[in-house]
Amino acid sequence: MKYSVCIDCLYAGRPLREAFTELASYGLDTIEFWSWGNKDLDELESLLKEFGFSVSCFCTDAFVLNDPAQHGAFLAGLERSIPVAKRLGVSKLITQVGMALPDVPHVDQLFAIANGLRKAAPLLEANGVTLMIEPL
Repeated sequence: MKYSVCIDCLYAGRPLREAFTELASYGLDTIEFWSWGNKDLDELESLLKEFGFSVSCFCTDAFVLNDPAQHGAFLAGLERSIPVAKRLGVSKLITQVGMALPDVPHVDQLFAIANGLRKAAPLLEANGVTLMIEPL
């Protein structure tokens, strides 16, 4: 079994180097995180190389699929996130589907999610990226 530690969850507000040092002391070598937009990517990339770590996955920076009006923002978020994934050697991205819309029938939200994923499929396939849905 391979473990992947979410550094945003366990090391929030702490320096990246501190997280890497502690995780390495436990024999761990794989991380994940929620947001790439708040990371110093040069530092992150340097630490990955220095410690021999890999990134298993991270979240896209826009993730509303159950509202068709947000699909453009969702796709734009993928377009911003994919180059970061490639830079860090990541082939899996995480998304959520959005908060439940109380005034929209559940079935309509499911159709919107499916349609949003269909729109994303060509971009993901062209870049060799798998999109994982986190069921929050």
